Amino acid sequence: TSSTGDAANQYALAFLSVRALAAPAVFAMEASTGVLRGYLDTKTPIVVLIVANVINLALDVLLIAYAGLGPLGAGIATTT
Repeated sequence: TSSTGDAANQYALAFLSVRALAAPAVFAMEASTGVLRGYLDTKTPIVVLIVANVINLALDVLLIAYAGLGPLGAGIATTT
């Protein structure tokens, strides 16, 4: 929009385009978590969530700080 400027729009577009591509995988992961909870297995989804967040944090540091990808790197890291 005109209030945020062109640079912010480009950052948002880069981030959201990666996130949109990963939407089916995110949906499958959420469905799998729901199935496991339906079987009263709440430990496995928590372990998967913790591992995913650790991977996300590591990839954020690598892709944003070291690779210099900025919001695109954040989008890639968030989708894993």
